[in-house]
Amino acid sequence: MKRADGSIDLIEIDGIFYLEAQGENTIIRTKRKKTYKSVQRLGELAKKLPVPAFVRCHREYIVNLNRVRSLTPRKPQGYDLRLDPSSL
Repeated sequence: MKRADGSIDLIEIDGIFYLEAQGENTIIRTKRKKTYKSVQRLGELAKKLPVPAFVRCHREYIVNLNRVRSLTPRKPQGYDLRLDPSSL
């Protein structure tokens, strides 16, 4: 994951819960409850993540399916995802 200052953080793939687009940057939430901010766009990072574990469930989110614990229907359509641990 590349930062604004050019430095690179190495993140364990299994430790990623989800990625969220925020403007031209991407926020990455990990199992350590640490948030990383990347200057890479969500689409760029999506190409580097293994399929089928990571799914783009919305234009602003990519979720690690290995961390999903439940799906709750949302009316009129879609689902809310509950990730493990639920304290996220």
